[in-house]
Amino acid sequence: MIPPVKGDYLMWVDANLGALKTDASIRRELSVRVDGDRNYNMVNTVKMKYAHIGKFDWRTSRYQTYARIFVPEGSRLTGISGIDVPKPEKGKPKIDPLTLVDKGTENGFQWFGVFLKVEPGETKELVFTYVPPKTVSDQLNNLIYRMRVQKQPGLVNTKILPNMGFGRKIMWATPGSHNNNYGENRYDMDFDFNSDIDFEVEISSIF
Repeated sequence: MIPPVKGDYLMWVDANLGALKTDASIRRELSVRVDGDRNYNMVNTVKMKYAHIGKFDWRTSRYQTYARIFVPEGSRLTGISGIDVPKPEKGKPKIDPLTLVDKGTENGFQWFGVFLKVEPGETKELVFTYVPPKTVSDQLNNLIYRMRVQKQPGLVNTKILPNMGFGRKIMWATPGSHNNNYGENRYDMDFDFNSDIDFEVEISSIF
């Protein structure tokens, strides 16, 4: 169940489509980049880095996942990278990767989903880029940005790396920024993703 939230929202969900215990050999890094300009136009870029540190044996195989991100309803997908795009038939135009992304709504949220395979010893990065709805960017009128990142139950071996900027100086943020580097133009952190996180960033009214 996804709880109702105010502001921005993200949940990355992996569904292991293979058998065995391959999940234990996957190390993940979830990068959450939020870019806003002085007019509060926003673009979010969400990247999951999968590092398969295992090898083929009786309990480990290639990692096969159906990966989805849940974001505010009304979000518009603008880019996808890291997936295998089939070569077009001779004489046919190139396949637009965006057409390979599944889309839907669930519990009041928009989701985007794709299939991904990671071989033992391989590292892959899957990236979604999307524009949040106006209901999210409107919160910047009050010089506050809020985002809840919800952790998938059972997800382990994962780091989270937020990086947020809005074309103005950062006045204050929680969780605390590196070296309390307030007064700079971006908020960034990295830490273990062990539970749901509520981000709150206060920006300056002066450019």
